[in-house]
Amino acid sequence: MKKYYFLLLFFMLSACNQEPVFQFPEITIEPNFKIQEVDAFYREITFVNLTDTVNTPEEVRLIWQWGDGKTLKNPKTDTLSHTYPKGDSTFYISLQLFRKQNNELISEMIDSVRFSDFPIAEPYTVNMNDIQTSTWETTISWVNESENTAIKKTYLTLALDENFAQVVDIKKGHLLTAQPKERVTIGNIDAYQFNNLHSETTYYGQLEFEKEKGLSTIRTFHFTTSSIHPPQLEINTSHENGYLYLINGKRNTTLSSSQNNSNLILQASQDLHLVYQEGDTSVYSKPFYQDISFQSYEETKNRSTNESSDTVEVHYVSNHKNMYYTKSNNLFPSEDTSIGAQVYRYQNNYRLFLGDNTSSATFDSNGIHINLGPEMPQAESYYYLNSNNTKLRTVSLEHEIGLIGNVGVQAYRLYIYNIENDTIYAGIDNLVQDNTMKFRLMFKDPSIDQNFEAHIDHLLFHTTPQ
Repeated sequence: MKKYYFLLLFFMLSACNQEPVFQFPEITIEPNFKIQEVDAFYREITFVNLTDTVNTPEEVRLIWQWGDGKTLKNPKTDTLSHTYPKGDSTFYISLQLFRKQNNELISEMIDSVRFSDFPIAEPYTVNMNDIQTSTWETTISWVNESENTAIKKTYLTLALDENFAQVVDIKKGHLLTAQPKERVTIGNIDAYQFNNLHSETTYYGQLEFEKEKGLSTIRTFHFTTSSIHPPQLEINTSHENGYLYLINGKRNTTLSSSQNNSNLILQASQDLHLVYQEGDTSVYSKPFYQDISFQSYEETKNRSTNESSDTVEVHYVSNHKNMYYTKSNNLFPSEDTSIGAQVYRYQNNYRLFLGDNTSSATFDSNGIHINLGPEMPQAESYYYLNSNNTKLRTVSLEHEIGLIGNVGVQAYRLYIYNIENDTIYAGIDNLVQDNTMKFRLMFKDPSIDQNFEAHIDHLLFHTTPQ
């Protein structure tokens, strides 16, 4: 019996000295993934795990190697994102399959991403319109085509070179007070006008439409300003010897400019009376015996280097008549060729007569009588007219009548712009709300005749001796 147990024990010990042979189950799945989305601005990549995780045995695990030194073990979802550090490096991403029991790498899939291969998408779709350029101003405009996407902030830069080293003040151009900045916030607008630029100069600009955190749409542009042109100088008259309508326009500065940093210089060969001015149109009265020349040019002001246009010149040759007027048909009974102006004395007063001057005027002559008073008026002064000192005598009425008030006329007045050798040079220059009644005299007296009315629309004259 003892021998039996010895043999049995020996057999058992011998059997224990042999190493057992163990084989791991074969893994047939392969790791698989795809890059679904790359956000180049935020440096974020979205991955989708395509591995057959449903049939993956429990003895294996998945590990993401992001390529930047960071890993993720056993992801709980199939779609996940990773944010990468800044830089232009290529990142190698791998999805690895390991055996849990001995940490053996069974298989892996590797892909790579280079962020420079994915340009950052513009947040806005902005289209530039045609640039409107003149001599010293230029207007740019643009359209945001992005639907329902308002631009958060807009920056504007203007320079004299493509590298934006010589920056120009977008608000003041080249004025002495200009303080150029690299870029200026201009608000949520869709157009901008540059003022006080140099003529015949090329400018380079950049618009930056910012959305958030520096994400922007960039638009560059350039333009060349026009050459300086002289003003447009033109004389118009409604009659050969009437008031001078001097049109001095066509500035290099556009009419839409909100700033006045240029001067339109006008010079006349004689001193003239400026009746009124609207914009670049001036209306003058002048003695008929004078020939007049006008010169004009435009120049910038308040710049370190000012610019000016060439000078233009126009001439007006007088016809040497002594009276210009337009009137209603029933004002003077005489022929127009015989109508003129005289000064006569009556009851120790100087009186101005406008009517037939083929004979000496008297207090009862048919025409307009203006009582100037015991003293002659002063040159370059206004003599105010009213129904008491200005009367009309005509064969159509039994009695004289005076001036009648008018809504458009605040005051009737005669401007005496020169007195020379007892000769008066004058013209009607009313004080008005607008210029439609500037030169009008109206005569009416309903108590004498309800239907009679006479008027002068323009009147310029110099008196002739009795």
